[in-house]
Order: sequence, then C-alpha cells, then structure tokens
Amino acid sequence: KNRKIYVLNACIADEKPKVAKFRMFSVLSGIEKEMSKGHKDRMDRESLQGNTKVNTIYIPCFSINTILKALNVSKVDYFSLDVEGGEYN
Repeated sequence: KNRKIYVLNACIADEKPKVAKFRMFSVLSGIEKEMSKGHKDRMDRESLQGNTKVNTIYIPCFSINTILKALNVSKVDYFSLDVEGGEYN
C-alpha cells in the first residue's frame, strides 16, 4: 500500500512557533500553563510524598500548517493527536 507515516514529538501551537513547559507526572502530565492550580498542587504534593517525581521538559510547538508544509503534505488521510488536557483550546 506504500504508506508513509510521520511522527513528531512536538505540540501544536495556535499560530506562531513557541516552546511549552510540560510537566510529566504519571497520568497527570500536561502543559503547565494549561493546568489548574489545584492540579499542579496535587502533583507537587504527591511528588513530595515520594510517590512519583515531577519532571519538567520543554516541548517545541508549531502550527499544524507549518508542520504539513515542512513535510510537503497536502492531503491527510488519518490524523491522531493526544491533547494532554488542552481539549478546550
């Protein structure tokens, strides 16, 4: 079937490229600025109890148009996106 697949370890930005601060903590991970204060407090509290360590990484973010243009893709048959709590945006 001559399939092609692209995997990008980045996030989708609204328009301009940027870098997002991503807090990794078990299943509670997500973009820090999108998290509620209660969610961040819970992560910090559980981390202090020694359950799991909170790790912070920085993720590059690009618009979907920028990504598709860089790949020279004009037609998408299947697209899967894990939004990690950013559903509303």
